[in-house]
Amino acid sequence: MTKLDQLKEKYEELGDEIKRLEPEPEPEPEPEEIDWAKVPVDQPVLVRDGDYSNWRLRYYAKPGCTFSDGYTSRTDHHTADWDEMKLDPDAKPIFNWKRWHGGECPVDGDVYVNYVRRDGIRCTKIAGDLRWSYEYCGGDIIWYSVAQPIDADGWPKP
Repeated sequence: MTKLDQLKEKYEELGDEIKRLEPEPEPEPEPEEIDWAKVPVDQPVLVRDGDYSNWRLRYYAKPGCTFSDGYTSRTDHHTADWDEMKLDPDAKPIFNWKRWHGGECPVDGDVYVNYVRRDGIRCTKIAGDLRWSYEYCGGDIIWYSVAQPIDADGWPKP
């Protein structure tokens, strides 16, 4: 046996030993089952139609459905169905917005609420300081959500 043959044999033995000593790859964890009935409307989600397409950011409407073309419940009522949907791991906090048509204050007066007025202004105030009636004017509240105060970008302050 030549020196080259001996080296080749040693190389093969080492390769087998390395394979034997390498740890087994851990299996991929099973994805957590999501109870979509508990996901709030307008939660950012990622969707796609089959393995061949890219994931897209959309806003959750109901199981298997998002609002169309990146709209939310506040901006459109049309929805789109998707083959695959998952929660967006990088999503900012969302508000569980509720449509408002006037009446008595729907929450305790000392609770902070985020709200959107008919004229498009979005604010945060203590619920007891707001006018909850509906007079079809620019200052009418048309959406609200219970939340802590929001920052200048419209997201909850820590």
